[in-house]
Amino acid sequence: MKYFGCAYYPEAWERERWETDFQLMRDLGFNMVRLGEFNWGKLEPEEGVFRFDDTLAVLDLADQYGIRVMMCTPTAAVPKWMAARYPETQKLRADGTRPECDSRQSYCPSSPKFRFFADRIVSRMAHAFRDHPAVVMWQLDNELSVEAATGLCVCESCVKRFQEALRKQYGTLDAFNRAWNGAFWSGDFSSWEDLKPPFRFRRSWKKEYLRVQGELFSELVLHHRDLLKRENPAWTVTTNNPAMTYSEIRLDHLYGALGYAACDTYAASDNIFRYRAFWDFYRGITGKQQPFMVAETGAFNQVTAEPDSFGALKPWFWEMIARGAESILYFRWRQSVMGEETHPALLPWSGRPGRAYRTVRRIREQFDSLPEDLSALPPARAEIAIVHDAASGQYHASRGSDALYLGTTRIHLALTALGKNPDFLLMSETMDLSAYRVVFLPFCEHVPPRIAGLFREYVRSGGCLAASGHLNFLEESGICRREVYPYAMTDLFGLEIAECRELLNSQTDANMGVFDISALPKSSVELSCFGGTARAERFVEELLPKGCSVLETLSSSCFCGSPLLTRHAFGNGVTFYLAAFLDVPGVRLAVRRILNECGIPLPKTDLPPELSRIERGGYRFYINSSSRTVEVEEIPSGRIVLGSPEFREGRTLLGPYEVLIVQSGTHHAADIGCAPDGDKTA
Repeated sequence: MKYFGCAYYPEAWERERWETDFQLMRDLGFNMVRLGEFNWGKLEPEEGVFRFDDTLAVLDLADQYGIRVMMCTPTAAVPKWMAARYPETQKLRADGTRPECDSRQSYCPSSPKFRFFADRIVSRMAHAFRDHPAVVMWQLDNELSVEAATGLCVCESCVKRFQEALRKQYGTLDAFNRAWNGAFWSGDFSSWEDLKPPFRFRRSWKKEYLRVQGELFSELVLHHRDLLKRENPAWTVTTNNPAMTYSEIRLDHLYGALGYAACDTYAASDNIFRYRAFWDFYRGITGKQQPFMVAETGAFNQVTAEPDSFGALKPWFWEMIARGAESILYFRWRQSVMGEETHPALLPWSGRPGRAYRTVRRIREQFDSLPEDLSALPPARAEIAIVHDAASGQYHASRGSDALYLGTTRIHLALTALGKNPDFLLMSETMDLSAYRVVFLPFCEHVPPRIAGLFREYVRSGGCLAASGHLNFLEESGICRREVYPYAMTDLFGLEIAECRELLNSQTDANMGVFDISALPKSSVELSCFGGTARAERFVEELLPKGCSVLETLSSSCFCGSPLLTRHAFGNGVTFYLAAFLDVPGVRLAVRRILNECGIPLPKTDLPPELSRIERGGYRFYINSSSRTVEVEEIPSGRIVLGSPEFREGRTLLGPYEVLIVQSGTHHAADIGCAPDGDKTA
């Protein structure tokens, strides 16, 4: 593995303990630590007074023990002297309060005074550590977020940047008022200065404010990247983020500019399914499919009722590796004594190695026992892609909605259940669709003309394009189009969307003081479709065929009898449109039908939800993330390098938490035995 290690906070522990920590890290097989993201107060204890001696001593020890360092810019937690002496550096919330003194992520991204202090500490650190052999990477800030734990900043500086951005975008107030539908609720502005948040009811307005705030945060950290690279161009610079589709910051722009991605994911029994999509997403977030880093993950079993800690953690490790991780860092080395974050760490408060330490050592030993470094191998080429519309992600963030996230992950879940592990493509004019047989478009709510042209050419050249949900129904600003949608794509799909209805609880009075429709209780309707049953949730659309053929119709809802799934030939390819937000079983049925229509070979039955089947660099991974035995109706061909499965009547049975890794080879699927070196073959 390129880098394997943890987050380390030596500033919180006695100096006499540091060398013991590095000895234990080396014995664990670690070769990297992450330092400094919350250490500004020690690095600059007084305004303009910088003390780097302790950090340099830690770096020397790391180098002595063969451990590299991912240094962090410390801007995520400002020193107390700054917040007390310069309150304008901190966020100003809509209620007039500023963040509490014990919080992090409290700074105002537009504050000139904060930016001065932030630029200065980053520049000083870059210069102080530029030649140290231990420092090979940098993390910018920590888990960037517009609202984060401290809320949205609406200070005068942020509002002014917002007004300037909109003035530049729209040019005139008349154009701005038309775009923002100012005629309703007396919403026309007579001056730019009158445009002030918060925006509670106008979702499109809030989306624009979040967009500008996200640009401020990206601008801040990308400037810090430039300061670092100026001192040492060889450094790899990235940032860590726990978000996927639900984010106020354009992660595609940010990671595309950085060129390397790092994400944070934490183990628990009920969320490995969504993190499968998460890791595939980060593999492609820079604009190309490439290995990534997991900068934080739990070195502990959050399910305290599960007695098998090693078993529960092992599938997470191998899922990350199989889906493209080349480096993994655990959080954290030693558990906090103050309880800022109460979850366990690699070491308890005492600093004595225990269960978590032994579990991670077993994982490292298992990884090292394999014939080669699997994390250095290229990810397998996918034949299916999911396009992610990050701009729509901002729109959903402004509504407090998870529809985009759920719509995307349900398609991913349906594909992986069929053994089809897709790539994620971030919607842009530079994305290359030509390598994929099928491309899914979940919630691509604003499609610029040039990107619509890419979709058109892809289908014309023989591709299969499947869309669902609100396709190109929004303007760039986030308001609904005045034209029939899918705007400028009706001929591509051979249909028009006549209406869209939210599925709301019929017993709810929408006039009882609830202005935000997303706050109303949701309902669902049962459908008979695709040879089974499903439920439509959140919304349904009424489709008007204009040349498309109807594969399935809605058996219920106010649009009963309207098309549910359509198919349309265009050039040498074909398009599909799904007119309802379906539950997980429904999406599985729909995806299977679409892939069948596209001629993609499929298994007769879905994989169990606990089981992943992934390929990377000539190896096939079968990963059981559950505490029960699961089976797959196939026997893999090749040399088994990890795992002890049972083969029975054409099926492979994997025990609780078992990971099976098979190296492709010439062995016949019926040949089951032991190779001369003791490894099983299938």
